[in-house]
Amino acid sequence: MFFNSHVVTRNCFTTILLTGFLALLPSSKGLGQLVYTNNFENPVGLEWSRTNRDVTPIGARTFLGQFGNGTVTLALTNLPPHTEADLSFDLLIIRSWDGLASLSSAYEIWSVGIGGGPILLRTTFCPFEQASNARQSYPAPYGRGSFPPNTGAAERFSLGYYFYVQDKTYFWDAVYRLDFRFTHSGNSLVLNFAASALEPLDNESWGLDNIAVALDTIVSDAPPRITRQPNSQTAALNGPAAFIVVATTNSPLSYQWRFNGSDLPAQINPYLVIPRAQPSNAGLYSVVTSNSFGSVVSEPARLTVGPPFAGPPPFDAIKRDSNALVLAWSNLGTNAILEKTTDLVPPTAWTNATVAAGWTGGQIVATIPIETTNEFFRLRSGPSLTDFWDGKAEWIPDAEGLGRDFGFHFPSMLAGDRDIWAYYIANYSKNGQSKSAVGRARSMDGIVWINDGMVMDIGGEPRWFYQSEQRSFVDHKTGRWEPDGWSATPGIDPPDHMVYGPYTTEVAGGTNTARFRLMIDQHTGLNDIVAVVDVNDGALLKVLATRTIYRNDFAGDMTYQEFDLPFQSRTGQNLEFRVWFARTAYVKSDYAAVIQGTAPFWDDRLATFPGVWKDSATYYLVYEGAAENLALSPGDIGLATSSDGRHFVKNTGNPILRHNPSGWESVNVGTPSLFKENGVWYLFYHGFDGSKVRIGVASGTTLTDLIKYAGNPIFSPDAGAWDSGTAGRRSAVVKEASYYYFAYEGSTDYSFNTAQWSSGLARSTNLLDWVKYPSNPVIPQTLSGFGYDGPELVRLDGTWYLYVRMSFDPEAPTKRFRLAWRP
Repeated sequence: MFFNSHVVTRNCFTTILLTGFLALLPSSKGLGQLVYTNNFENPVGLEWSRTNRDVTPIGARTFLGQFGNGTVTLALTNLPPHTEADLSFDLLIIRSWDGLASLSSAYEIWSVGIGGGPILLRTTFCPFEQASNARQSYPAPYGRGSFPPNTGAAERFSLGYYFYVQDKTYFWDAVYRLDFRFTHSGNSLVLNFAASALEPLDNESWGLDNIAVALDTIVSDAPPRITRQPNSQTAALNGPAAFIVVATTNSPLSYQWRFNGSDLPAQINPYLVIPRAQPSNAGLYSVVTSNSFGSVVSEPARLTVGPPFAGPPPFDAIKRDSNALVLAWSNLGTNAILEKTTDLVPPTAWTNATVAAGWTGGQIVATIPIETTNEFFRLRSGPSLTDFWDGKAEWIPDAEGLGRDFGFHFPSMLAGDRDIWAYYIANYSKNGQSKSAVGRARSMDGIVWINDGMVMDIGGEPRWFYQSEQRSFVDHKTGRWEPDGWSATPGIDPPDHMVYGPYTTEVAGGTNTARFRLMIDQHTGLNDIVAVVDVNDGALLKVLATRTIYRNDFAGDMTYQEFDLPFQSRTGQNLEFRVWFARTAYVKSDYAAVIQGTAPFWDDRLATFPGVWKDSATYYLVYEGAAENLALSPGDIGLATSSDGRHFVKNTGNPILRHNPSGWESVNVGTPSLFKENGVWYLFYHGFDGSKVRIGVASGTTLTDLIKYAGNPIFSPDAGAWDSGTAGRRSAVVKEASYYYFAYEGSTDYSFNTAQWSSGLARSTNLLDWVKYPSNPVIPQTLSGFGYDGPELVRLDGTWYLYVRMSFDPEAPTKRFRLAWRP
């Protein structure tokens, strides 16, 4: 966690207090028919009464807002028959909401309700924890509960919005994942989101994200069905935890929460709050949900109670002495390290500060010459890697099961000043085939991870989406809006462009593929032209590519089908993706999308094992790619870049590093990691010859013109040792004092699925000649099969951590080890 991370600037002396968060991720099952979703990545349609959007300072997440006092309305029409509706969304609470600690006569109330119907929730929130009287109503309605700040929040202080109080900067925001089930049967639905008694937007505001509306039909005499299960979570010691359940509403419901199978007295609400979590609260929680026709027991949710945080000491003195800055702090056995940076834009690059320091009466006193306009300092504590190498420290288990909900493993991390970003292997299945892409997760403490989902997919999957029903985004000359697309009907609508636009310039130049998702009402009979799709230059009014769609091109009635259209464009070209309605069949368009490149794709089986580096304002992601057709690529290395760390564009010249057809890397290369120093890029990668896995390096001033080191491989297995078969996937290279370090995975001899696996450390003085730690592996070794592998070595708030894949766990979550002083 980032408590007591004290940051000092030479010009304006400020202290920034950053805290951890509690995860509460929804798990919804059996929602029914999904009729509306929106993540607000694209301009907002007319179904919303307010369409302004914002982007979070941390994470670059686009959401609907910011809003203050007043009501924001979502109106849906032409709904199919149903008896219940399910509404889920993320609520962003931004800056200094006072909750139940309001000093004014009116509390700041937020609510959501149905137009002409009931209020689903009317409550208060409080995102700041510094005041002793800070309380909020949620997860209870206003007037029925008083809980610690941020109770039930899925994220805390993760968005990057700050607020000044008495010359101090506080990062106050929270994200709540809300879910409501309610009776509804009309063909239209109006949802009202509202707030009252808020101060101006730069003080208190809110927003919405990831909204979904589903419809369901439930018989009136049935037992309840749970649609949102309570979710496992980790709470800090003395921090709050909250479990929530949502079920069908065909009959009045009652609830009884259980702990390790036993009823909890008086816990009969749809939520359970533990205000101050203790070790004795750790265990399994479930809830019995009942109505007059029966009952159902939820899935168990595990509460893990984390250790208390002990951070570095605060600065005891900060003063100016002529042209120098003097800092003093307590020397209480914390082994604090003074670090500096010139830029606080996250993820911030901190380096050790070389200063003149002395020890006076139990204090460290450092004198730093004032040389630059802005320079920032902070203290970090914990044993160093040199201490470990010298036998003074050891790796101890710290946390496990991290990211089990989304298969979080093999992360590549960027540790900033306010949060940590981890890029990981995102596995999924498509058409019965296993695929691996890149996902991103965020954390404030390195233990509780919030999944942002996929940030880079395999080759052949769309990169840019343009929804046809987004009327403020694309345009229409014929047809009408539907919840899942834009349609046109013969006999009603004239032939014309049913979809055109969006006149976008964001598509990367080169040869790409436009994908149109369409359906018709009848695919048999006379093979008429039903639609014409094209890619058009919206500025020059020049068609770049076109395709005619015939009735018999469809495989079925009223079923969406994809039609691909290759085209060539230049970077920054004004593009629209058009659908012409021929008036021979009912046609509905779901979206137009753009896929980078054209078939065949060299990375259509996997585009994963990410290695990430931030240089200036650009994020660089190198990855291992491979094709379903091994002749195209059995394993090579590609590059993608991003300006926000979330939306990556692949390099058109991929792959940037190919395996050699003979020698130590004859089968494949992959698992790349990046390091940059003095203007030179170093790309470390594994090579596999069918028997052994070794490590090599390529370098250059640009990542698209790398040269493999003539002395490769630079790191190899040792015969008869724990790493006799594999010396492979390694962490990012880190530098401490005069040494470079990496953690690497090792295994006994092939076959790897039955080998013994673990991770070790190595260090170097020149990035080419590496020495293994004499007592490797540094953590346990599996008896057989994968585990304790895929390491990432990272320092968080002064402490070194080693993240590895857990062994014997089908969800492949992550386990963390912490570097601690030996007893």
